[in-house]
Amino acid sequence: MSPPAKTDLPLKGYPWSDSPVETIETIIDVVQLPENEDYPGEDVVEIINMQGETTTVYKLVDGRYMDRTNTVYIYDGKDTWTDTNGVEWNQEVK
Repeated sequence: MSPPAKTDLPLKGYPWSDSPVETIETIIDVVQLPENEDYPGEDVVEIINMQGETTTVYKLVDGRYMDRTNTVYIYDGKDTWTDTNGVEWNQEVK
């Protein structure tokens, strides 16, 4: 990789390095997350509860799921997601 282009911008504000490129590489190293292959289930699932409410949940890297309202769901690895209020959800059949 070639060195970054020289600019007249001050390099203040980069706490890990004097180089913006090194700073970005450090940030990328810090936020690298494990693959979610260790957790069963699809990455995106439409689920429904007993009241007929539906939502779409998205798998997080730690195996939990979250919907667009930031509600967290725990998947049992078979067919049930349980939200933080204890409500059980199942995969919606289309």
